[in-house]
Order: sequence, then structure tokens, then C-alpha cells
Amino acid sequence: MSLAIISIEDDDIDFKMMSKELNKQGFSGDVIRAKDGEDGLNLIKSQANQRDLVVLLDLNLPKLNGIEILQELRANAQTKNIIVFVLTTSKADEDRLKAYEYNVAGFLSKESKSFSETVNLVCDYVGLNYFPPLAR
Repeated sequence: MSLAIISIEDDDIDFKMMSKELNKQGFSGDVIRAKDGEDGLNLIKSQANQRDLVVLLDLNLPKLNGIEILQELRANAQTKNIIVFVLTTSKADEDRLKAYEYNVAGFLSKESKSFSETVNLVCDYVGLNYFPPLAR
């Protein structure tokens, strides 16, 4: 089974930094990008039964925000177990609490001083994790 990281990120610079760090860390799976929440949700749903997925989710997105995406994912039997890391600049307690209500794997910072460590953590997680079985 193949693995993909879906990055739902509207900022080109943040996406380029993340892609560069994934390459540096030796990530060999596919990295697929959606630039808004609506496209991201559709992308996840289209890939959910075909491969293992890890979603890197920004919170502040056009069309659907990150929390709305999490609500949709967790309400759907085919996507409820997909692994999601929130990757954001938000430090708001309310955002963290809301994200963890929807069982995110982590609420991680996009700040440049820790960005390399953040991507390293995701790569380690992907390399060591046993993914939930795909919904059928």
C-alpha cells in the first residue's frame, strides 16, 4: 500500500518550505497539495480508500477552514480514522482545544525556527506508525 501526505495549505511559501523539508528528511511517498479547504476535503475523500494518508492541515483556509474540514472528516465513516496533523501559525487555546476534540495527531507550529523539527516529527511518525485499516 502506498502512502501520501496531503497538505492543505494556501500559502505557497509555507508549502515550499514543507516540501523542501520532507525531501531533506528522505520522505519517499507522494506529497499532494490542495490550496483551499473545499479542494482539500474532496482530495482526501477521493484518496481515502486507496492508500494510507497523513494530512497536514492549515486552519486558516479559503472556502472551508481547518476545523470545518475536521468536522467533515470525523463525521464520515470512510475518513474518520485518517491521521491529521494541524500545521499552523495559530497559538490560540481555542483552536488547539477544538482541533483535539476532533482527534488530531498533533497541533504543530509552522514557525521557521522549529519547522524542520516539526517536519522531522511527522516523518518519524509516518515511518514508525501502523496505520488504521482502510475503510471499505
